[in-house]
Amino acid sequence: MKEETSESIIKAIHTIHRGEKYASARFMAKVLDRYLNHPKDSSESPIDRLTHRELDVFRLLGKGMTTRDIADHLDLGVKTIGTYRERIKNKLDLQNATDLIHSAVRWLEKGEL
Repeated sequence: MKEETSESIIKAIHTIHRGEKYASARFMAKVLDRYLNHPKDSSESPIDRLTHRELDVFRLLGKGMTTRDIADHLDLGVKTIGTYRERIKNKLDLQNATDLIHSAVRWLEKGEL
């Protein structure tokens, strides 16, 4: 959204106001590129979708660390860790923080982290 022109933002507002769905051309190009160039392999583990840093955060969540603890441990800001948590939830299709923690604990217990 930061890169969008004011005209495209106004168009988006009008489209949404009419009750229609809106996605910018730039966004759709990214989605299409990701789909075409990075097809999901059904044998791929959901954990494989995480970046190295997201995996670090997920592992530390599984060990019972709080967001503040993880931020201190990785020398990052609390908001940054919150962003990583949201990305992990999205990539693993988790609904809330409780699901995130339970999933991290399960993966850690299975020895897959």
